[in-house]
Amino acid sequence: PAAAARREADVRHTLGLALTPGAAGMSDFLAALGLVFVIEGLIFAALPAQAKRAMTSVMETPEGTLRTIGLCSALVGLLLVWLARG
Repeated sequence: PAAAARREADVRHTLGLALTPGAAGMSDFLAALGLVFVIEGLIFAALPAQAKRAMTSVMETPEGTLRTIGLCSALVGLLLVWLARG
């Protein structure tokens, strides 16, 4: 049993997984948040004029429409996470 537990800990360490469930969840959250910053940063770096136009367009969009778009985006993101995590 001790050898099996050690092997599992070695595999989890090799894969970059935390040893406690709470820490694993936080690690996943930080990785996801980091990806958001990477994607946003790349958009602003590669397409600054288009990003400014998009922000102007958002300012002119009614709040109800923004809420609907936000809710749909959140649901699509949740579906993607659910599909990826099984």
